[in-house]
Amino acid sequence: MEKQTYFRGVWGGAREVSLPIGLHGLWNACSVFDGARAISGRVPDLLEHCQRLVDAAPSMLMQSPLSAERIAALALEGIARFPDTAELYITPLLFSTGEGLIPDAGATEFMLSVAEAPLPRRGLEVCTGIGITRPAPGTMQTAYKASWLYANAVPARRAAQQRGFDDAVMLAPSGQVVEFSTANLWLVRDGRLVTPPDAGSILPGITRARVLDLLRAAGLPVEEAPLYPADLEAASELFSTGNSGQIRPVTRLDARDMAPGPVYRQVHRIYWDWLQTQTVAALQARLAARA
Repeated sequence: MEKQTYFRGVWGGAREVSLPIGLHGLWNACSVFDGARAISGRVPDLLEHCQRLVDAAPSMLMQSPLSAERIAALALEGIARFPDTAELYITPLLFSTGEGLIPDAGATEFMLSVAEAPLPRRGLEVCTGIGITRPAPGTMQTAYKASWLYANAVPARRAAQQRGFDDAVMLAPSGQVVEFSTANLWLVRDGRLVTPPDAGSILPGITRARVLDLLRAAGLPVEEAPLYPADLEAASELFSTGNSGQIRPVTRLDARDMAPGPVYRQVHRIYWDWLQTQTVAALQARLAARA
């Protein structure tokens, strides 16, 4: 897969860079990133993803050297290096280059990766009961894509894959269902769409928020409510929302085969119709209005 990287003012293909051996971001996991998509010239919520990255920095005692608008503009530069029909994953990263236990906000560096990453074309097969829970509220910063959170997500995903699944259903320490390892979870129960609330153990996804807004604007019954494993068993449909897969149906839950249902198809259509309006030109106009 082709990749373009921006670092210290220079664009290039995937390459090595020289960094200090005592890098705080390496030894103490003081780094945070975000993920956005470009899909055939559409850039859904790209500016919002960049703003979340900038907002995340102070919570990790860092300070972004670039504004969200500048990061989004750089992302558009990277996107322009690929064909118009490309499906891309955009990853802006902030990390501390200082040394010692406490990061120096002024030593925050920025890096950006734009890489070919085709959207998944099949459903998601997931399992429960992996024995790894999300952090309890108040124990870790879960509102952003802090690198240290992936010490939780990666083993969960790996455990699921070792059992022959794509991903794992994650629980909070309370036993509530909260999300998948790297995507938010939705189900259909008695004809209503339900997704777990932001109660301190989920990453409140930008795609999740967008889907909530679109569904409410369309007048669909949707709620944020606590869910438990029994709710998964009773659900008529399951799907995920997230940047990597956008909106993806669950086609297997443990030993139960499932199929994309009518509610999922309606949600997918509503979101996809909105996505068609999220052109590069539309984002450029937003950025120009903020200049």
